[in-house]
Amino acid sequence: MHPPVITIDHALGTPMREKLKQYFLQASSTVAGKQSNMPGGQSYFENKWLSANNLHKSQNALIQTASNSILEIVNRFAARHDQEPFAFEFTSLWVLVSSYGMEGKPHSHQGHLSGAYYINAAESGDKSCGGEFMVIDPEQNDSHSFQPRSDRLLLFPSNTIHQVRRYTGKSRRITMSFNLKRVAIGA
Repeated sequence: MHPPVITIDHALGTPMREKLKQYFLQASSTVAGKQSNMPGGQSYFENKWLSANNLHKSQNALIQTASNSILEIVNRFAARHDQEPFAFEFTSLWVLVSSYGMEGKPHSHQGHLSGAYYINAAESGDKSCGGEFMVIDPEQNDSHSFQPRSDRLLLFPSNTIHQVRRYTGKSRRITMSFNLKRVAIGA
């Protein structure tokens, strides 16, 4: 049995996605990327530009609008499917701008719920170019892949082991990733 992965297409819409694409392509060309956001300095990805992992605290109106929209989608979904009154809030949010050869090693995240929003899936929407999001079930020695698409949002439990297959497309792909924690409403 595969861990649940929720796929939401047309999550933020083309106008927002295009603005984010231009913003992060520009940022990746003018701002030095980080090697890692991990305390030990290790990186699960190669051939990428990496933002800081606190974009949810950004004062940039575009990033605020995008992160608030993602949070609204997640909290609407949670309200329909959970009995207890709670909401999600960001613990971290970052962007990867990937180049040819990008590959994500198997890893999991901290928090309750994690996600990836494909600002620009580039050629990773074409199976011959790789870049698929892979959920790994080590107990069953099994995996399941999800094809990236621009404006697609993937949500999954933070402890899910996952990786990204090697990307061989020529265009830069842009992914906004995040971790969320549950907070009680009215507590």
